[in-house]
Amino acid sequence: MKPMKTFSLSLLLMAIINTVSGQTLKEVKTANDVLENAITALGGKDYLLSIKTLYTDISTEMEGRQVHWITKEMLPNKGAFQIVYNDRIVFQKLV
Repeated sequence: MKPMKTFSLSLLLMAIINTVSGQTLKEVKTANDVLENAITALGGKDYLLSIKTLYTDISTEMEGRQVHWITKEMLPNKGAFQIVYNDRIVFQKLV
């Protein structure tokens, strides 16, 4: 599922950037070191491979009422997207 791969890649890149910003130049020798340090900081390779579901709930306010944008990505190739406005589901798509 392309959104899952895009989201996973974005998440990994953000983790790498956060990890690199906390390292000195002496600690980082190659790009492979950066990736290994980022993976270790996120809990290790086994932990990252064990993740089967990504869930995001982004909330905002529209016309004085809460709006939630809920995305669920599950392996293998399953997902859902919902928009919840004023405690009611106004849009839902299941993949």
